[in-house]
Amino acid sequence: MPSLVSPKVWRAELKREITIGAWRIMYYKKGDYDISDYDEAIKLNPNDAQAYFNRGDTYYEKGDYDSAISDFTEAIRLEPNLVVAQFNRGLAYYGAISDYGEAIRLNPNDAQAYFNRGDTYYKKGDYDKAIPDYNEAIRLNPNLAIAYINRGLAYYGAISDHDEAIRLNPNNAVAYGNRGYVYYEKGDYNRAISDYDETIKLNPNNAVAYGNRGYVYFKKGDYDSAISDYNEAIRLDPNDTLAYYNRGYVYFKKGDYDSAIVDYESALRIDPSNAYARKAIKEISGKSSIRNGVFTDLRDGKRYKTIKIGNQTWMAENLNFEIAGFSRCCMCYEDDPANGEKYGRLYPWEIAKKACPSGWHLPSKDEWEVMTAYIGGANTEGRMLKATSGWYNNGNGEDDYGFSAMPGGFGKFDGCFYYVDIYGYWWSSTEHYSNSAYYRSMYYDHEVASWGNNNKGYLLSVRCVQD
Repeated sequence: MPSLVSPKVWRAELKREITIGAWRIMYYKKGDYDISDYDEAIKLNPNDAQAYFNRGDTYYEKGDYDSAISDFTEAIRLEPNLVVAQFNRGLAYYGAISDYGEAIRLNPNDAQAYFNRGDTYYKKGDYDKAIPDYNEAIRLNPNLAIAYINRGLAYYGAISDHDEAIRLNPNNAVAYGNRGYVYYEKGDYNRAISDYDETIKLNPNNAVAYGNRGYVYFKKGDYDSAISDYNEAIRLDPNDTLAYYNRGYVYFKKGDYDSAIVDYESALRIDPSNAYARKAIKEISGKSSIRNGVFTDLRDGKRYKTIKIGNQTWMAENLNFEIAGFSRCCMCYEDDPANGEKYGRLYPWEIAKKACPSGWHLPSKDEWEVMTAYIGGANTEGRMLKATSGWYNNGNGEDDYGFSAMPGGFGKFDGCFYYVDIYGYWWSSTEHYSNSAYYRSMYYDHEVASWGNNNKGYLLSVRCVQD
């Protein structure tokens, strides 16, 4: 069954808002390294692990280890097997600790240097080393509120440090938020909500606080308040995958499977690697009335599964309709009806345009691209749309949306057929030249989907979309 994702990740976000923003020290080596190109690349594609890695590497060359660590961490999140990013992040951690150690050697009374080194240890997960540095920073500067906050996090549950941070600065939204998280971990949901209330009062645009409070409301069984908070978190940060996913889970618990599916699909569209959302969609898709359906072709009585993806409704099977008078033009692979049942028939382009039943049509290139954009792009389209069985050498997909793309191969008028089980080709209604048209293709050994064009006389599969 689907599950809710804990706000532990969000706690780190709350912490980083103040830690990085207020306490970064930058050291620059010789040379002029331009960050702006990578900023633009990330703006255009927030899921580009290589861009994060390259920007992190540039920050590292500047000596800005905090920024480098942040970028390497994001690159690893997007691409967990990017070993070079893990290696370079280790170097950045080492560089930061070494620099702060030298600063302390030069000035043993530098509270900020102790705090920064402690914070670097904290990010590494080395809490035993972080705590003594936070202690020394507080000894040298008892009014350093942020040191109390982070020491409280390192101690995991030290309410007194958060209390002291709030006493020193009653308007510190992050201190309230982090204390709220500790109360949540202790099971004191009412106090957790009270602290998140205060965080939101001090910083009404804090999407993280809304998300965390929504999580606590869910744990209390107050689903409506949880949904309200997730709504606000998403309004403030429309790309917040976790808020979409968790709101989807709350809808699931309420029995609103249609809304749950929409939210899980949104999470997957923002982050195609989100395994939680993919698993949830598979587990509850059969319960969604808007997502799944059945269409009966009145011309021959055949029934086709249908699937709603975004605002489009597609047949979830390749068309298998024999047009009267064109039996040699709309053929089963190798003229075997069993292949027609499994893969659908193959049609030349002119016939394909007329093959779909009333109320349905052959999709244009643009209509197919709408679906591609909705599911997160062509780079993962094959994996997301291919059926979970039937592809050569186990080159199956995840079938996240129930599209169940099957590899019907293609045929020629001379009666020759090619590549069943290996490649899938689907006509679009969009012409390329007078004698050719565009088709969408997927391969057994690729996650991507791509466009090609071919002679209109070739026989390809047809997938209908509703008018």
